[in-house]
Amino acid sequence: MEKGIYEINIEEGLPDVDAALRILEYQFASAAVIGERVVKVIHGYGSTGRGRGRLRSAARRWGKDDPRVGFVVKGEDFSIFNPLARYLVEKFPHVAKDKDLENCNEGITLFFINAKK
Repeated sequence: MEKGIYEINIEEGLPDVDAALRILEYQFASAAVIGERVVKVIHGYGSTGRGRGRLRSAARRWGKDDPRVGFVVKGEDFSIFNPLARYLVEKFPHVAKDKDLENCNEGITLFFINAKK
């Protein structure tokens, strides 16, 4: 089986923001421990009308504030024309095969995990 991007789905079950961030923190820590460098967070984009994109906003804010995250690529910017996304594609070949590349998916965000020193 071919390796794909490590995915964390915080939208499943429609949790509130606090619960979703706990899931994100736990699974992100697990990904970092096993040596993953690229994590795709599935948060949805508020299409249910219930949360109005709160999970997306909270996840992206969390990624910008967490020191383990080197940089964030919004799903709508996940394109080879974006320098950060292109870096991920070039450095990690399995990223180039991801179904969301070039699909302008507002329901995901990619986090690049800093290497451990």
